[in-house]
Amino acid sequence: MRIEQLPKNLLCVPLVAQWMWLAIRYRSLTLPSCLNPSIENGGLAGESKAHCLAQIGPGFKSMVARWTLVGPHDDPEQRRHAEAIAYPLIAKPDIGWCGYGVQKINDAAGLAAYAAAFPRESGFIIQTLATAPNEAGLFYVRQPGDRLGRLIALTIRHTPAVIGDGSSDLATLIAADPRIRHLAEHYRNLHGEASLKQVPEPGERITLTTIASLRIGARYEDGSAAITDRLQHRLDAIAGSMG
Repeated sequence: MRIEQLPKNLLCVPLVAQWMWLAIRYRSLTLPSCLNPSIENGGLAGESKAHCLAQIGPGFKSMVARWTLVGPHDDPEQRRHAEAIAYPLIAKPDIGWCGYGVQKINDAAGLAAYAAAFPRESGFIIQTLATAPNEAGLFYVRQPGDRLGRLIALTIRHTPAVIGDGSSDLATLIAADPRIRHLAEHYRNLHGEASLKQVPEPGERITLTTIASLRIGARYEDGSAAITDRLQHRLDAIAGSMG
């Protein structure tokens, strides 16, 4: 079994153990919530994506994929038109976790169905679909009192995919992949039985989902070699614009 296939609760055991040790050492269980004072709970849990994105200064808005928050009483199609967000787009909970509720939406009917199924008391975000081939998670830290921060980690996130051999259908390719074969039922529900019968061409890469989460078979790769002074300076400028 791969480490990412372990239950989420089990993976969190070392984190919780360290947290308890630090809580005893510093006599506070909630000290981490003081981090990022402009974000709910310091970004520990339950933070609003829209609230974070809205803090980015005007000079850096072009670096963020166009987005808008759809409130409980908003018409999602009107919000989409107002922000000139084209289809296909991404819809996702404003307060999310591990990619749950993230969905690629291809048309107005799909957006209406997503909105109808979403909890009425909560808001969700629609955002321009980023079509670049890779995704990365960046861990940026600026210590209190410091003018400049530091990018201490960069992780390349590969979306779940299979490579065609010219004879096997998608269902067979998924079943043969040790990383995602335990998720066969998930992809059957996502794509439908008929779609999984298609046979990709030899060497053809079929992306199974747009969500790069370990929960559904994504692969994470250490990308620390891509950290540069230029990238750190750009992050400093963006973070500095957020107050």
